[in-house]
Amino acid sequence: VFIAGVTSSQDFPVSPSAFDTSFNGEADSNDCFVAKLSSDLGDLISSTYLGGNANDIPFPYPVSIAINPTSGDIYIAGTTESSDFPTTSGSYDVTFNGEDDAFVSRLDNDLKILKSSTFLGGSGEDQAYIVTIRNNGNIYVAGRTISTDFPATPDAYDTTFSGSSPDCFVSCFDPDLKSLLSSTALGGDNSDYAYSAALGNGGIYIVGRAVYGFPTTEGAFSEEDNGGLEGFIAKLDYSLTHLLYSTFLGGSDDDYIRAIALDNDGNIYVAGKTHSTDFPVTEGAFDTTFNGLIPSLDPDGFIAKLSPDLSNLLESTFWGGKDIDYVRSIIVSKNNDVYVSGYTRSFSFPTTGTCAYDDSLASNDYDAFVSKFAASLARESLLLSDALDNDTLIWITGGDAQWFGTREFAYFDCDAARSGEIGSNKISWINTSVDGPGILDFFWYIKNINTYVYLDHTSLKGWYSTPGWVRESTLIPEGHHEIIWICISGESHNINSMSLLDKVSYLKAPAFLVTKPDAGEVVSRKGFMNIKWIATEDTASTVKVQLLKSDQSLITKSVENSGTYDLFLPAGIPPGNDYRIKISSLLNPNVYDYSDEYFTIAKAETDELGEFLLFDSSAQFLKALDHSELRLGNTNNSDFTIEAWLYHRWSPRTAQIVKKPNSFWEFGLNDYFDGGVVRMAIYFKWIGEYGKCSITCGQSPPINEWVHVAVVRSGDKMKLYINGKAGAEMPITGNILDSEGGLIVGQGLGTGLPEGLDEVRISDIARYTDNFDPPITPFTCDEHTLALWHFEEPSTSNTFHDECGVDNVLFRMIHGDTDQDGDVDGKDLAEFANAFGSSSGEENFNPACDLHEDGVINEQDLESFAQVFGN
Repeated sequence: VFIAGVTSSQDFPVSPSAFDTSFNGEADSNDCFVAKLSSDLGDLISSTYLGGNANDIPFPYPVSIAINPTSGDIYIAGTTESSDFPTTSGSYDVTFNGEDDAFVSRLDNDLKILKSSTFLGGSGEDQAYIVTIRNNGNIYVAGRTISTDFPATPDAYDTTFSGSSPDCFVSCFDPDLKSLLSSTALGGDNSDYAYSAALGNGGIYIVGRAVYGFPTTEGAFSEEDNGGLEGFIAKLDYSLTHLLYSTFLGGSDDDYIRAIALDNDGNIYVAGKTHSTDFPVTEGAFDTTFNGLIPSLDPDGFIAKLSPDLSNLLESTFWGGKDIDYVRSIIVSKNNDVYVSGYTRSFSFPTTGTCAYDDSLASNDYDAFVSKFAASLARESLLLSDALDNDTLIWITGGDAQWFGTREFAYFDCDAARSGEIGSNKISWINTSVDGPGILDFFWYIKNINTYVYLDHTSLKGWYSTPGWVRESTLIPEGHHEIIWICISGESHNINSMSLLDKVSYLKAPAFLVTKPDAGEVVSRKGFMNIKWIATEDTASTVKVQLLKSDQSLITKSVENSGTYDLFLPAGIPPGNDYRIKISSLLNPNVYDYSDEYFTIAKAETDELGEFLLFDSSAQFLKALDHSELRLGNTNNSDFTIEAWLYHRWSPRTAQIVKKPNSFWEFGLNDYFDGGVVRMAIYFKWIGEYGKCSITCGQSPPINEWVHVAVVRSGDKMKLYINGKAGAEMPITGNILDSEGGLIVGQGLGTGLPEGLDEVRISDIARYTDNFDPPITPFTCDEHTLALWHFEEPSTSNTFHDECGVDNVLFRMIHGDTDQDGDVDGKDLAEFANAFGSSSGEENFNPACDLHEDGVINEQDLESFAQVFGN
């Protein structure tokens, strides 16, 4: 993407190897700039200044840019007051001519080399407004001049410049800007401006504004001016020797044509602003009424379409609100859609409502706008199938008024079907037919009118008014059925009453329809999200629910086909706005549905740890397999930190929460019951004896809430912190040797473990040496993190990850432990062999062997079973 503009900034971003990296002007002056950005506007690829020591592109004159599609060279045209504006040897004119001159410059595609550059003008004021490139590479420039000696070529259409008032000029250069191939004046005895140009149909079209006396041609749409400043459109041949066609376009007040474009058929589209309430518009146009409150102060924009010979006004419309509106640019797509842009100060400027990127004026000042029209410049008529987003069903409408497509209101895709305008005690209906069984789904908006949906001749549901767009979904039974939506007005019906119908879908059985999440929701991690769906009867009793991020499955569940399921979102799920839910059949993977569009998963809004794991036996624990990564305390100076979040209830218990044992010693964190009080203690046990800290140095944690606990070794001391407050302290004598047994988390003794254990982090530094505010889960992972567990989602394997940023998963012995005896052994292997290859619903299917919970016991489950066998 290339842009050109004006800057007075000495620190404008330029690239190191650009043609000109320094601001050239003096105080209160401008330089031109040219910049190249990536297609997504994310990177500034190159950027350069272009100018001299005086004012370049003085206000209010524009700068224009064009790209040669063959060479990739960039052409810039504008106005300069700088006598030292950069020109190149051999160019047409390297000498500044006085006052201000037009210029044309050519840069390479990387903006590193000024290939050619020339002045264009006479002894007076000369301004270039537009540069464009013919397919043979020749460069056309147009603008205005008051120089009587502006260069014209001998055979040009008009070689005389009046000098008393501005004339338009049109000039043509070779691609190297060495030769002025042709140049002509264009205008009358009064002030004339050329604002824009377009090539096509064997010539160059020029648009601008003029006063009486501007040359027009016989048979033109308007040969005479209508008063005030008048817009004009003129066509010259490529050699600039003949005026082929020329017409005025305007009303009795001032009119300005600022932009021009050609469509695929050679028709001419122009746009600008008008102060004329009688500006010519065509029947059926989008807006046939001037909108400004005070015409002399509040111009309207306009868009008009003329035949190639400028003899017929084919289409024309006003475009704006009650304040100032000005259309400054126009393009026509390959499909003949018309795009315009400009600026407005009208709060009433027409937008497409909620379908627009921005449907309101920011303040009582100017906003830019971008608008799209059909080729007819009319209110586009919409097929009902397009408005309803369903072209597979046949739509019929009738009653006292027919339904029609509208872009003023929509739930989906910026269009919807609207009920016909009906008076008191009248009806308007729309219907279609379907073959069941299946699922019907649609979106309603109803304002102050009675609306009903009938299946055949039976009412499914009725409404009077809805608080906005609402979704309705229903099962359709077997057979051929007629579905009709009918609006019935009452005595108090008014013109604002309406029904809107959008995004109608019909899914033939077997089928699922995910109705929740819908689209755009934001749900938080460490909590449940409710999923809802509708299923036809032939989709099996068990379904697969998947959480997808960018269509990659993160969570898979096999659940009852009940139409609703609460899915827990663990803290390890990465935040993002690209999530969808997929519901699919276990019997037929080709039967599935996705939630509408995408929803967002965000971090939890509160500090609560949310859902936690219940420990109810000593069989549930996690053990690190990679011992070498957990070397703690192997020298006197080996500091470390073990920390976790725990949840306690008042009950008698004694449990080791974290320990590191071998045959000679162990240290760790104990949770124990002492005299009716739950306490915690760090301990160091050597050959059956505790260290210098006795069990009475423990401290009591809060009950029935999440607690942050940290054991910190710093130098020759170990210290216990609860919720960031220092408590028990134990001196250490001698080395704490490396343990071959590894570290064990959650292997209980006595009556069991604390009821919640979450977010365990082991670090090779003393993270805390004084009271602190506990970190909120999940813990972060840095260069000092040796291990990090997030006890979120049950897994089928004893997995330990020690890579930063990777969630560790909880090992649950119940997976693979088919007889629940605490060991995955030969008896479980026999049961697994018996169930292998079975699916949900079959007699030999065993859910305990379905380690991936997808309703099928296959090779994927076998691989996971192999990992837990022997535990």
